[in-house]
Amino acid sequence: MDKLIDLLVNATIAFFAWRLTNLSRDRADRAAQKESLRAQADALTVAVLDLRHAAATNRILWEGPAERGRCCIRWRRARPRPSRIPIRR
Repeated sequence: MDKLIDLLVNATIAFFAWRLTNLSRDRADRAAQKESLRAQADALTVAVLDLRHAAATNRILWEGPAERGRCCIRWRRARPRPSRIPIRR
């Protein structure tokens, strides 16, 4: 009978040790996943901010009055001009 009680006590201790080990491992995995997700979210935030800054810089450089003037000058130079040679009829 003592051996049976010892076996049950040892089995119970082994079960609780196994269960606590699994809980601890699962908690550590969840914490690692949260940290990984935070790192990815931070990287995404930085990428979005970089993109917004690039778009703002682009808007300042290419949509300003100076660029509009350059575009108008290029358009005037590129349009076909009337021929200067007189046409005889």
